[in-house]
Parts: sequence; C-alpha cells; structure tokens
Amino acid sequence: MNKKDLTVLAYMIAQTVLKEMGKEKKDSAEYVDIHVAAEMLGYSITYMRQIKNRFQFIKIGNNKQGRIMFKRVDIENYYYQNLKEHEN
Repeated sequence: MNKKDLTVLAYMIAQTVLKEMGKEKKDSAEYVDIHVAAEMLGYSITYMRQIKNRFQFIKIGNNKQGRIMFKRVDIENYYYQNLKEHEN
C-alpha cells in the first residue's frame, strides 16, 4: 500500500468511527473541499480545478472566489475506479 492508499483508508476509517459514535455532521461528511479531494486522488489543486466537471460539486460563496466542494462518495468512487484501471 502506498501513501495515497493509506490516506484514503485512514480517512474512511475515521468517517466510520465518527458515524458509529454519532458525532458526524451530516452536511460536512457528504462534501469535501477541493484541497481534500486533490489529496485523496493524488492530484494538484490546479489539476483538480481543471477536471472539476467530472464530479458533482457545489460552489459556496462569491462566483470567482467561491469554495468548491465535491461529493465525498464521488471522489472515493473515482479513486477506486481509476485504481482498478491502472492495476490491469
């Protein structure tokens, strides 16, 4: 397992633990910001901005300076789909 795999696994375990403890905030768990999404996928933030339309996302705030938020499940699914494609 490489560092990126461990990061994603640790994130998923943490989310599961929080759900079990009942302390997870529903809205914040459903979306991750562009920085977290880029880290999960091993991409730069610049590249993540270029491919943002591949995912469902929302923009919070000013049109130009807004914060881009992606659905966490979409990022995870994309990661695992691309991981399988690269293994073959």
